[in-house]
Amino acid sequence: MTWVIGASSIFGYGVMLSDVRVTFPDGSTADLLRKAFPVGPYIAAGFAGSVQIGYRLLSSLQQFLFIPPTAPQIEQLAWQPEWVAEHWAPEARKVFASCAVSEQKLGSRLLMVGVSPDQDMGAPEIRRVYLVRFSSPHFVPGFMHKGLNVAHIGSGSNVKQYTRAFRQHFRYGASSLRTEIGALSGWAQMLGGTADRVTGEHPAQGVSPHMHIIVCRLGDIAEGNNDRRTYMPDGSGPILFEMPKVASSYDEFQRMCRERGSCAEGALG
Repeated sequence: MTWVIGASSIFGYGVMLSDVRVTFPDGSTADLLRKAFPVGPYIAAGFAGSVQIGYRLLSSLQQFLFIPPTAPQIEQLAWQPEWVAEHWAPEARKVFASCAVSEQKLGSRLLMVGVSPDQDMGAPEIRRVYLVRFSSPHFVPGFMHKGLNVAHIGSGSNVKQYTRAFRQHFRYGASSLRTEIGALSGWAQMLGGTADRVTGEHPAQGVSPHMHIIVCRLGDIAEGNNDRRTYMPDGSGPILFEMPKVASSYDEFQRMCRERGSCAEGALG
């Protein structure tokens, strides 16, 4: 019960957005879980499904992509996303198979966004961005090769209003593409604004309006969220919309669950 979005742009960078809602075995929900992270240079990944398995998969991928700090010219090193997807998939299958059957039954999906260090979009300064989906139990990589593309995982991907709202940004000639002229990552900001707006207009129980945003470029990964403050016409306010405190690891999630009297086992993100 979540919404994780990956996007490839014609500007040489990729974007990942993820909400923070978790659904507990008793059907209750709470906004307290981060589901997407940078996992290596220059790759980000997010999960949907079993929270326990999702964090184990992210940890496995981070370890797979680890580059020792002593590596020569580390600031210039980058992973080829296509190679990573093909070679990490067997590790993902092992992780999933080693988890409790009760967690396996919840399913697990992972979405990866990565910037290629050696492929471009016809101009050297515009790198090719890969979107790759993995699904339990086999985790066969599903590649999306279009230069301007979007992929969704989680329950948000089944809400027509959500996917329809995003579709407008992925047409060549879309007005939102022009925002990049006036602001670096302006298009990525438009995606964050769309997620904010559409979840407010069409609330879904399993999806939070609070979103983490990751922008991946070759040589840089930037992180943020869709916090905002709204000033009212009568001068009152501002009305703050701020990211709640969320868990960034499974251990932290377990602790926060104990504090609120919820069960971490069997939780869905």
